[in-house]
Amino acid sequence: MNRFYLFISIFLIQFIGFSQVLEISIEDGPSTYECLQGSQPAQALINVDSPDGIICTSIQYQVVDSIGNDVGTPGFFNNQCNTIIEFNQPGEYFITASIPGTVSDPLTFTVNPSLNEIETSEILPEYYLCDGDKQIGINIINTDPDLTYSIIVSSENTYSGSNGEFPGNSSVNLNFDSSDNITSIQFFAEDESCT
Repeated sequence: MNRFYLFISIFLIQFIGFSQVLEISIEDGPSTYECLQGSQPAQALINVDSPDGIICTSIQYQVVDSIGNDVGTPGFFNNQCNTIIEFNQPGEYFITASIPGTVSDPLTFTVNPSLNEIETSEILPEYYLCDGDKQIGINIINTDPDLTYSIIVSSENTYSGSNGEFPGNSSVNLNFDSSDNITSIQFFAEDESCT
């Protein structure tokens, strides 16, 4: 009887050794971006940890939205063990990878909508010192309480390097006490995952 149990055990262990598991993950970095940005799609770099003997080009991907619609898999498939999938609509998506007989667990990827374009108060092309002093107010006028804003100002004399950086501000007052040329003003808005 013990030989029978030994035979069954060896038989089952053999099948466990042949089981194939696909594990997928999203790689953080410049190829993964969770936000739509104007006409640019969001994208996710998907990595498949494939079992030995699996040819990467045999991997198929499926992307399903939150209501179960198959949205296809637009993107770049140069090496299908590491592929970039693009998304053109905000929402929650579920990504799976499969080979014949094996499907990965779904991976969730959330695409955030584009941030609104920043609107600012009027900035004149030229200002004049009055009694050797001039204050210029710069404001982001379409602020959103869920976003964090920053303003960076560069000028030839007064604002250079970190003294021209105003992180966390949607409004700044620039003070000039001598002639100067503002070379750039940059406005930034970001939430938890989008800039």
